[in-house]
Amino acid sequence: QLFPSRVRPHSSLAEEELSEKEREEKIARVNVLNDRITRWFKYRARKVNAPTATKKGNALNPFNVLTAKLSGLKMPPKSRQAYQQYQRETVEEQRTLVADAWKELHDGDAVALEETPKAAFRADVARTAFKKLPKVEQDEYAKRAKEEGAKKRAEYLKALKDGPSQTPEAKQNCINNLGRFLTPIMKGITEYTGCQAFIVVGGPMPKYGGEISTVHLAVGRNNATVPVSFAAWQKQKFQTNISGFYKQYLGTAYTAEDSANAALAGTSPRQPSASTPGLSGALYTIAHAVEDIGGEDYDEDEDEDEDEDGSEEEQRIPSPTFTANPRSRPTESS
Repeated sequence: QLFPSRVRPHSSLAEEELSEKEREEKIARVNVLNDRITRWFKYRARKVNAPTATKKGNALNPFNVLTAKLSGLKMPPKSRQAYQQYQRETVEEQRTLVADAWKELHDGDAVALEETPKAAFRADVARTAFKKLPKVEQDEYAKRAKEEGAKKRAEYLKALKDGPSQTPEAKQNCINNLGRFLTPIMKGITEYTGCQAFIVVGGPMPKYGGEISTVHLAVGRNNATVPVSFAAWQKQKFQTNISGFYKQYLGTAYTAEDSANAALAGTSPRQPSASTPGLSGALYTIAHAVEDIGGEDYDEDEDEDEDEDGSEEEQRIPSPTFTANPRSRPTESS
C-alpha cells in the first residue's frame, strides 16, 4: 500500500514479513512496552486509591477539607503583608491617622466628612505610614506577620489531621451547621439531576440530653396550588411514617450509654409525647434555610416555622434559631 491512510477501517493488514531475529526483537520490544504501560496504570491506581487518600489523618484529603466545614473549621487566610500587620497592631494610632487624612482630603466638605472612610483608603493611610518607619521596624512587622500566618495554617492542618472532635459541644455545633453545610450540596444534586433531594439525620441530640431526635432537610417543592416541600406536604403522615418510624429504628441503634455520653452538661431528655410512647415530642424547630423561591427547608422534628401559605420566611441560610412549640398540644415526634 502506497497510501496506508486510505486502507478501509475494517480491513486487516497483511502480516509483516520478518526474519526470526526481527520477530524476536519485536516481541521483546512489545513486552517491554506492555510492562511499562501496566506499571503506569498501577501507579495511577495506587495514587488514587492509596490508604493516605482516604484515612482521617490526611489533612490534604479534599473530603476531609469539605467535611471539616461542618464543624465550622475554615481554611485560614494567607499571611498578612507587613503593613497590614502594622495596621492591625496599631489600631488606635491608625484611627487618628485615618481621621486626619480624611479631614485633610475633604476639608470644607461637610457631607463627605460625615462619611466613613472605606477599607481601601484606610489601607493607603497605613501603607504610607508604614513606609516611613525604620527598616528594622518594618522587618519586625514582616516577621511577625509571617509567623502568625504559619501558626494559623499549622493549627488548621492539625485540626484536619486530628479529625472531628467527639465532645457533645462539638457534635451539637455540627448539627447546628447542617443546613448551611448541606443546602449547597443538595441544590447542586437537584440542578444536575433534575430530581428533588431529601436528607434526614438522626441520633442522640446533645442539647436534648442525648435524646434520639431527627433533623431533616429537603430541596424542591411540588406542583400544588400552594407549593410545599416533601416534609410539609402531609405533615402528620411524614411525622409518623418517615421521621417517627426512623426514630423507632434509631432506638435500636443507640444504647442508653450512647445517649448519656452525647448529652450536653445540664441538659435532659424532653417530655415524652402522648402519641409516641417512649419518644419525646417535638418541642423545638429550626427556622428554614432558604435561598430562593425554589424552596428548601431545614427543620428539626417539625415544620412549625412555615408560614400559613406554605412559603418559607428566610431568603438566606441563617444560623439555626430555636423556638419552642406549645407543650400542651400533643405532637408526633419526627
